[in-house]
Amino acid sequence: MQDLAKQFAASAQSSFDESLATFKALSSVKSPQEALDLQTTLARTVLEKTLAETGRIGDASLKLFEQTLAPVAARATLTVETFGKSVV
Repeated sequence: MQDLAKQFAASAQSSFDESLATFKALSSVKSPQEALDLQTTLARTVLEKTLAETGRIGDASLKLFEQTLAPVAARATLTVETFGKSVV
């Protein structure tokens, strides 16, 4: 769970830093075309990073779910084996 929280925090910090840098860059553009190019580049970068982060967080969430479910599955298996022996 802590790893997942750390990933979220790192992603949020990175996103904030990039947004700040983009804002600074946008404030110094000299033409509408330069602003449009910068905005297009930003949109592409944000989309790529969002897709990558979604994959990483999805994988981490799945791993956490599997780790959380493992003890429950083990107990269920033990219960089935115990009751299976007593019925036979």
